[in-house]
Amino acid sequence: MSPEVATRPPPPDVASIRGAALLPAWVDAAPPIVVVAALWALTWLPLLLLSAVEGLAWGDAVDVPFLHDLVAQARVLVGLPVLLLGARFARARLGEAQAMFEASDLIDDARREAFRDVYRRAAAVVHSRAVEATALVVAVTSIIFAPLPGVAGATTWHAFEAAGREVPTLAGWWLTVVVLPLTRYLLLLWVARFVFWSVAMLRVARVGLRLHATHPDRAGGLGFVGRAHQAFAPLVLAVSLVFMASLANDVLHRGSGVEELKRPIAVFAGVALGVWILPMLAFTPALARLKHHALRDYDVFGAHTSRAFERTWVADPGRDPRALLAGEDVQSLASIQEVSDTVRRIKPVPIDNMDLLVFVTVAVAPALPLVLITVPAADLGRLLRALVV
Repeated sequence: MSPEVATRPPPPDVASIRGAALLPAWVDAAPPIVVVAALWALTWLPLLLLSAVEGLAWGDAVDVPFLHDLVAQARVLVGLPVLLLGARFARARLGEAQAMFEASDLIDDARREAFRDVYRRAAAVVHSRAVEATALVVAVTSIIFAPLPGVAGATTWHAFEAAGREVPTLAGWWLTVVVLPLTRYLLLLWVARFVFWSVAMLRVARVGLRLHATHPDRAGGLGFVGRAHQAFAPLVLAVSLVFMASLANDVLHRGSGVEELKRPIAVFAGVALGVWILPMLAFTPALARLKHHALRDYDVFGAHTSRAFERTWVADPGRDPRALLAGEDVQSLASIQEVSDTVRRIKPVPIDNMDLLVFVTVAVAPALPLVLITVPAADLGRLLRALVV
């Protein structure tokens, strides 16, 4: 990062969870190990103790005891810490993006205040009590309408049937009153941040950016926006963990096969990728215009340059060709061609292959355990040998 970026004042915070109604402020600043320990003490440990008291933590009293419920373990042991601690990663990435917009000269002085106002409004809305209160109300009331997560056709550690309806166990009550509202509240805060970041990018794209057709990132100088968009990788990872764990539960407790898993995994990956790319489409019209005008200008410029080169070195039979090798004309012509190639490869969205690789890895990596438990060892061995050889 350049010294200019590093010395700028902190940008409006659009990713922090500081001030969230359900969470103390220290959660956003305490050492990660302290946050994780406190979170597990509030969520996982009571679930373990309460289910153990009722004999539902392990054993075969129910089809799915607590320690064998992969969704519960994924949600509490990994998903919740990712959502809490991931806000720090998101804040750094999104804050750097704002600084880069100004430091890279994409915003001229006449529009700088309008650009900053976009961020100020996004931060104000994200951290408004109305948004946080709405997230909290929705998280709590959703428990009434959304049933406890379980495995179809199997008895579980968090509920039992009585008089034709499900009644939560002691651990089930803790899951209902504490764990699920907290999980859904954090998810909703992340969704709110994603929505308002998306709206902010749409407004930034309309501010009037000074894009550069010859920028090596092939995105007019907006390549850093794609890297900043990785800020939402923790949200994707947390959702993917729980989704893949639910499929793994079906494999372990219902005997689902690999053929039944291909479609839901493919649909999840496709939907997640589409939602993730959607905010970046805000820059597509500007990049399309940039490419269109630059191609026209460089086609004209290239035609004049090529014609001048031919008149100088081809049309004059008296010129010594060896002088061409010692001059700069060939190098200049090659440089013009390289610049023209850069213009022709301007991307429709400011996302490069590495950004896509990070997203796909985060979204699909939790499916790896599914592959290991569903694909026969012999097939895995053949696959590994094919990859190595």
